[in-house]
Amino acid sequence: MRRLSMLLAVVLAGVTLGGTQPAFAEALTAGCTDSGYRLQATAYYMASGPWRQWTSFDYKLTGGAGDKSNVNLWVRVDFSVTYNYFSPDSLHNGVTYTHVPWYPVLTDAARVELTEFEAIFDKFLEDARCFARTQPI
Repeated sequence: MRRLSMLLAVVLAGVTLGGTQPAFAEALTAGCTDSGYRLQATAYYMASGPWRQWTSFDYKLTGGAGDKSNVNLWVRVDFSVTYNYFSPDSLHNGVTYTHVPWYPVLTDAARVELTEFEAIFDKFLEDARCFARTQPI
């Protein structure tokens, strides 16, 4: 019972801390602009032998976008999509959001990998949009 309690405490601490990254996580950044709106994004991964595990993704929209903006992301291996995520259509300007995959996202470190982000900025009449890619690793 004591071990189960300890395990639950560790799991709950991980959920509560959310966006904190392990000290050994590596980061790839990307960003883009359109019509004065800006996306800043970071993809975090950990190397483990022949694999990489993608642990979380941070993104922030700035420039005064409305409250129906969103960010989409894709982890690509040799340019084929391995994992994707589409944020809710309710992101606010100037807030950093973190997405943590619900299951391990593992990729083959011997292949070309990158994360692509798409920002859709809510604005009157026609939404602004931009795409950004991390450097391939």
